[in-house]
Amino acid sequence: MEGGLHSPVASFDSPVFSAEHWVVSRTNREKEAVGLMMLTAHRMTQSAGGRLRAEDLTPAKYQLLLRLRSEPGLAQGELGARLGVTKGNVSMLVTQLEHAGLLTRTPDGAANQLALTARGLDLVNRLIPDEERWAGEQFTRLTTDELDELVRLLHRLNP
Repeated sequence: MEGGLHSPVASFDSPVFSAEHWVVSRTNREKEAVGLMMLTAHRMTQSAGGRLRAEDLTPAKYQLLLRLRSEPGLAQGELGARLGVTKGNVSMLVTQLEHAGLLTRTPDGAANQLALTARGLDLVNRLIPDEERWAGEQFTRLTTDELDELVRLLHRLNP
């Protein structure tokens, strides 16, 4: 039993702790982490998407509207940076939401200032309680400490 993986006497000289094993093990864990994050993101997007589609919204459009609710008058370029999307993508989303009558785009020098319309604000305010309830349901399996740790780790991955 000496030197086995679960043995209390395993040493760092044993093959279990070799550099090659560590690299393979870490690579496998990284692949597993990426796969699980992608699966989780897919499931959450599918779940959220169904409710939002009823309002002709995508998760990206909803996030954009939420940001404008909390920061009215935000410049279009700054909005894209805060949401982590390209200028082209934010421009397309803004155009679609503007045509739907949910936001306004006001030129301000070289930038566009964005704000929700009354209709956009009403829509977001109506969706927020359901979205908060849904978000809470996604993490019922985690303790508060585990959720705090998850948020901390996700911030490290998304500086």
